[in-house]
Amino acid sequence: ASILDQMDDRNPSALVAIKRAVLVYEKQPRLARDLARQASLAFLDQIRTEGVLNDSEFVYSWNPLEMLQSLVTLGLLEEALNLAQAILETRPTDVELMSFSANLFERLGNINQAVNYQYAVVALTPNTIERRRSLAQLWGKSANWYQAYNEWKKVIELSTAPVVMDKQAYAQAALEAGLFTEAMDISNHILQDDPNNGAALGVIGQSLLKQDDIGQAVGYLIRATLLSPDILPPWLALAEAQKAAGEPQRALDTLRKAVTALPEAPEALLALGKACNEVGLLAEGLPHFKKAHNLSPEDPAPALLYSQTLRRLGHITESKLLLEGLRSKWKNNPELAYEYAQGLIDENNAEAALPI
Repeated sequence: ASILDQMDDRNPSALVAIKRAVLVYEKQPRLARDLARQASLAFLDQIRTEGVLNDSEFVYSWNPLEMLQSLVTLGLLEEALNLAQAILETRPTDVELMSFSANLFERLGNINQAVNYQYAVVALTPNTIERRRSLAQLWGKSANWYQAYNEWKKVIELSTAPVVMDKQAYAQAALEAGLFTEAMDISNHILQDDPNNGAALGVIGQSLLKQDDIGQAVGYLIRATLLSPDILPPWLALAEAQKAAGEPQRALDTLRKAVTALPEAPEALLALGKACNEVGLLAEGLPHFKKAHNLSPEDPAPALLYSQTLRRLGHITESKLLLEGLRSKWKNNPELAYEYAQGLIDENNAEAALPI
C-alpha cells in the first residue's frame, strides 16, 4: 500500500481527497485542483492546530513527499510549499524535504529562499555532488557569482572525473565574478581535452575583452561563435569588441548573425535593435524590438525601446496604445510614463501630458 493509503485513518478527508484529485485530474483538471487545494488547506490547518504530526514515531517514519508531489502534479506549487514548510517544523533536518522546498521556491521565483534552503541541505550533506551542484546553480541565478564560483570549485574537487558541463559552469562563474585569470585557466584546461569547446573559447574571449585586450578577444570570440552559435554571450561580446575597435558595421553584421542563430533570444534582438538605431536604421530595428517585447512582455526595457522607435518613425498612436497597455508599470518605471507624455506632446496635446 502507498503512504497515502496508510495515512487514510489519520486524516481520511484531506489525504483521500488529494489521491482522488490526482485520479480525476486528466478528465476534470479544474475540479481536481479545487478538491486538492481545499484538502491541502484542511491538512495544513490540522498540522498547525491539532498536532496531527505530534506522534514522534509517525513523524519520523512518514515520507510526505508522495503527497506533496501529488500537489505539484496538480499545479498547486504554493500549497505544496506551505505544507512542506509546516511539516519541516516537526522534521527540521529532513534534507529531502528541504531540497524539495528549495526546488519549489526556485520554481515560484523566490531565488533567495531557494538558496537558503539548499544551503542548509548542503550543510547537512556536504559531500553530495548533486546537492552542491544545485546550490552552485542557485548562487548563479541570484547573481552571487563569487559564491557560485566557490561552490562550483567544491563540485569539481569532489568529482573523481568532473563532467565538462560542470567545468564550463565553473569557468563562467569565475568570469562573472571578475576572476578573469581563473576563468581563463579553467577554460584552458577544458581546451586541453576539447580544443573545439566553444563555451571555453567564449569565456577566454570575454575575459580578454574585460581586460581590454580587444585584438586577442576577437579571435577567440569568432571561433566561439562558429563552434557554438547557440551560446549568446560570445556573440554579444564579439559585437562589443568590434564596436570598440571602431568597426560598427561589423558589429551590426555580427548581431544579425546572432539573431539568425538565436531568433528567440530577447537579449540578441534588443542588441540588434539598438545597433540598428545607432546607425539610423530605425525601420530595421523596429521588428526586433517588437519581437523582444512579445517574448518578454513583463520586461519594460523592450517595451520602452519599441515605443520610442515607433514614435521616432511617426507611429505615435501605435506607440501610445502600447504604453497605455503598460500603464500599471508606470509607477515603477517612470520612463514609460515619460515616453507616453512625449507622444501627447508630439500630438500637440501638452496640456494632457502635464498630469503624467
